[in-house]
Amino acid sequence: MLIAFVGICYFTSLISVVFGLFVFIKGGKKISNVWALMSISVALWSLGLGLMSNSPTEHHALLYLKWIHYVGAILIPPFYLHFVLLLLDLEKQKRMILTSIYVFSALILMANFLGYFATVSSDIPPFKYYTQPMLLYYPYTIVFFATVIYTIILLYQRYRKANGYRKNQIKYQLFATIVGFGGGGTAFFPVFHIPIFPYGMYVMFIYMVIMAYSITSYRLMDINVAMTRAGIFAFVYIIVLGIPFGLAGLGREWLANILGHGWFWVPMLVLLGLATVGPYIFIFLQRKAEGEILRGQRHNHTILMAAARGITLVRDFEKLLNLIVRILTRTLGIKHAGLYLFDQEKNRYAFRMTRGGRQNTIIIDPGNSLVKYLQGTRKPLVYEELKREYDDRRDVFIKEIIETMNNLDADVLVPSFIENELIGFLVLGAKKSGEIYSNEDLNVLSNLANQSALAIENAQFLKEREEMQAKLRKAGILVAMSDLLATFEHEMGNILGKISGPIQAMAKGDYKNNPDKEKNAVDMINTNITTMRTHVRYVREYREKTQANIIGTYRLADCIQRAFDHSRIEIEKLKITTETKFISSKIMIKGIETLPDIFNHLVVSSVNGFGMEEGGLISYNARLLEDKGMVEIIQEDTGFDLTQEKKNSNQEGSGIFFERGKIGGINLYLAQQIVSDHKGSFDIQSGNGKGTKFVIRLPLDFTKVTT
Repeated sequence: MLIAFVGICYFTSLISVVFGLFVFIKGGKKISNVWALMSISVALWSLGLGLMSNSPTEHHALLYLKWIHYVGAILIPPFYLHFVLLLLDLEKQKRMILTSIYVFSALILMANFLGYFATVSSDIPPFKYYTQPMLLYYPYTIVFFATVIYTIILLYQRYRKANGYRKNQIKYQLFATIVGFGGGGTAFFPVFHIPIFPYGMYVMFIYMVIMAYSITSYRLMDINVAMTRAGIFAFVYIIVLGIPFGLAGLGREWLANILGHGWFWVPMLVLLGLATVGPYIFIFLQRKAEGEILRGQRHNHTILMAAARGITLVRDFEKLLNLIVRILTRTLGIKHAGLYLFDQEKNRYAFRMTRGGRQNTIIIDPGNSLVKYLQGTRKPLVYEELKREYDDRRDVFIKEIIETMNNLDADVLVPSFIENELIGFLVLGAKKSGEIYSNEDLNVLSNLANQSALAIENAQFLKEREEMQAKLRKAGILVAMSDLLATFEHEMGNILGKISGPIQAMAKGDYKNNPDKEKNAVDMINTNITTMRTHVRYVREYREKTQANIIGTYRLADCIQRAFDHSRIEIEKLKITTETKFISSKIMIKGIETLPDIFNHLVVSSVNGFGMEEGGLISYNARLLEDKGMVEIIQEDTGFDLTQEKKNSNQEGSGIFFERGKIGGINLYLAQQIVSDHKGSFDIQSGNGKGTKFVIRLPLDFTKVTT
């Protein structure tokens, strides 16, 4: 038992020195330096305890006790209290208490060197020698445990008020303090002749492992992982050290009877073998245990990684932004998530989307300290780490970043880069569970942020293209409306001309003695007024339907039948025959409300082309152009050949026959314009000197036509 106790003392001393130096080298901060001093104190205390308890003589035991064991033990309380006060940002507030503990420890240390503190005794089995307290030892013991209890109270008070990352960090210290001082405190039992062996010494090194990790990397691991790693480490190395020391202690006589003076080679070889396989056993058990503990976290990371790949397929800009913040809040269980993006027109970073948080109006310029920091580090920015850095350095630059993060209500900021350009950053609140953002969290979030940057750039490009196309469409509508106005003006001029003549004749009294002519004149005026109203209605309907932009699917056969019904009175009056050939009832065309009006206007144009001639024909046929996703529709009539008028118009230098055709003018223009709106083509061909052929090609779904 003594051999095992001595071995664990040496092992704890070695671990303390290694981790103390590790923290000192890696930390480079005041809190790290204080921790390193405390670690060296623990190392001296543990080393001296091991040497003293197994000393060959009382003289050696006394030397080990005075110059090694209690040099370390006396300095542990002030160094540890100092460390905790630095950790909790209470050094200035508690300076008087800290100073008092340092002064008290210095006096006790002096008393130890002068021989007034403690001596050794050989009457405390199973130890060869152990501490025998003197008068000053009792107040030291009281102060030792009072200091430990005081630090636990401070840690617990701050733990209850803290949240997120800070709460988890303090949880490390509470757990480590209870394990470390609870285990090390059992070394006082033999001092006061309490018949309990100090088994707590066997877990002392766990305390050092947890504390060292938590200091050097605030977010290295969750407390559950820390406990698991430390427990596995203890289990493995108790076996690695316990079996050889057990053989050396309990099996010494048995091995000596068999092997003689070479008996010690057995425990040495066993120790060598176990020390070789020990790290592999530790790694294997650690992976198994962490796999169970971190299963939920890794599941969340898998979801985020899948989301990072999937969001690049989202094309809708606003939907993409909403999807990003929704994935973050749901998957990680955080209180709120927001997104800031760079606005090139205004040259600033502005709030774009949030979930669970407030609509932030804060504007961040490219010259802001936060932006410069993110551009320089290209890594996630953690508020608590930044605050700790400021506490150490008191840098004005860092202070400005902290103020900005406070305004953003951000626990973590994750930058989004495309090459070297910072296009925005994610603003993340604390986790609802109170857990910290682990290194794995931050790595996955960085990947998600950069994939989001690509998706956002792609969606922005598509959005800008759609906006440009909308502007072009609007400009096209304005041009079309201008042409329509010119056509309407021409048509109104023709109609007013037809009305003006009869009115002037009536004013002169030309029809005073001729009632029949007067009646015909009045009928002509009424007919043209009706025509004027019809044209106004056509233009108004086109404008209203175009602006409403209601998209539907129309059966071609029904559209043509409605067009014939629309002009049914004129068709019957002129005894015009109508027919449809090769038009399948399955032909469906997707378009806006104006689409059926194409055929209304074309039928009206053809009817007008007959003049007063009776007995004409208007026919329709259609064929699918499936390879092009279009349908070709042909309307033929036996009336006036509009291509001849087109020829005459071009000879006159007009060049705008389609807009100002003398026969069916406004109808012909509107038919052509609606076809253009639907990204189709429109052509007028001669009916071989007798009539006109209209050839229309329309996409079956104009919304899928990109050019």
